[in-house]
Amino acid sequence: MRIDKMTRRELLAGASAALTLGAPAVGQNLSAVRVASSPNDDLGAILYALNAGLFRKAGLNVTLQAANNGSAVAAGVVGGAFDIGKISAIPIINAHVRGIPLTIVFPNKLRAQGRPTDDALVVAANSPIRTAKDLNGTTVAVAALKDTTWITACAWIDANGGDSSSVRFVEMPLSAVASALEVDRIQAGCALEPYTQAGVHSGKTRILGDLDTAIATHFLQSAWCATRTWAADNRQTVVAFASAMAASARYCNAHPDKISPLVADFTHLDAATLTEMRTEFAVRNDPRELEPWIDVCVRYKLIPQKFDVRELYLQRS
Repeated sequence: MRIDKMTRRELLAGASAALTLGAPAVGQNLSAVRVASSPNDDLGAILYALNAGLFRKAGLNVTLQAANNGSAVAAGVVGGAFDIGKISAIPIINAHVRGIPLTIVFPNKLRAQGRPTDDALVVAANSPIRTAKDLNGTTVAVAALKDTTWITACAWIDANGGDSSSVRFVEMPLSAVASALEVDRIQAGCALEPYTQAGVHSGKTRILGDLDTAIATHFLQSAWCATRTWAADNRQTVVAFASAMAASARYCNAHPDKISPLVADFTHLDAATLTEMRTEFAVRNDPRELEPWIDVCVRYKLIPQKFDVRELYLQRS
């Protein structure tokens, strides 16, 4: 498969050099849906739905395009370049508080208790750091300040006896964390897959803690979103998309080894690592799965106050 990556400017301009999957047969009257995501590990459900023809059976011609990052996806959805995009929980909440009219069409990746760690805080393999308290006064790398990696790192440090206010957080590409740890440029760093296991398997890093445990034992990590206007004007399409995704999610949860090659082909991530990760997908909308994120956003002052999580979902007419 070929991936077309786009810049934020191209997205807002509505450039359409898309990777098309699940193209309809000639003569079928299907509703076109332009979908976008950054190419990462949680695409199994949509890729299976495309390859198994679940969208076509639901009356949809879905095209999937890879964008550079989640910010580009959100910008493309809001700007009209895409109808639906995969966005992480924190940006969804921030958009809502700032009056950006996004709504959740269908949930995507879940974090459930007992699943392998993929969002981790790592240190050098030979580091003397063994506890959260040992991080006090150190330098810790995150993907971006005030983003998901930053807030989960703060929450984990504070929940395990450290003081995040004493930590110097620096922005760094997660692919560079292992190398920065080797030369002691940083003392710890956030790692997401495939970098978590790659660092451990190479002998360069060691997992200090599972960041997600500081949020909750069960919560939503990402979701497929649209603008409220588009979703309200295309309710039948939204229902069909959600139905196909629910069927795909159930299959993917039961057959993770069958999905890994699809994701590896689209993202160029290692298929064996993807199988080991065993991503779990949500099978229905459940607003309670986003509540933990709202709580932690308030605690670390990313948003001023709590709000009704149901506001993030399209209301039934």
